[in-house]
Amino acid sequence: MVVSLDLEFTAAVRNFRKDSRDALASRYSVPSTAGFRVPGATLGVARIETNGSLYQPSETGQGAIIMVTAIVAGGGLEDLLAFRPSAPDEWWFRKGAARWLGEWELGRRMVTAPVNIEPPALMSPCRADDPLHVFSTPLDWLRNACDGCVPLTRGAYADLVNIQAPLTFEDVGHHKKAQQLMCRPVDLPESFVRVQELAA
Repeated sequence: MVVSLDLEFTAAVRNFRKDSRDALASRYSVPSTAGFRVPGATLGVARIETNGSLYQPSETGQGAIIMVTAIVAGGGLEDLLAFRPSAPDEWWFRKGAARWLGEWELGRRMVTAPVNIEPPALMSPCRADDPLHVFSTPLDWLRNACDGCVPLTRGAYADLVNIQAPLTFEDVGHHKKAQQLMCRPVDLPESFVRVQELAA
């Protein structure tokens, strides 16, 4: 089945009404009038069911906030991310294609910026002297008006070794976790040694 991220996100945005925005502001301290930068500018709400790290829309599922992870070259959506503000440490992807929220902030501070966002991060002014705020959850990122980034996979932390700017974390626990994941390979692909038979 072909997944149309644009159609699904448009439907989720229609469901995100004033009461949803007010609840985020009052219960979770997400600024209701914050001028979020793309793609954090728009949030959606949908009922979902989860399977591992992925989700799919489901009329009988539980409600979740839906957001875009990045806008890719050509204007398409990289992936959609779902999370529940009541349990912000867990999130799910629609396709499993994303590694970061705030990838543009990451790209503007990298030695080399292999990001696929529009506009390309290399076109932005370098901010090597500006600290990069690394948040542990999408909710923390939203609370801070999307200023910074969120590693969405364990393997994403390895990208931080290429950052020229100082890194800031919201607490000691997240700082320690990031240091551990930056110092060793993570999420390596399965690999094999190819054995060739010698001719007799």
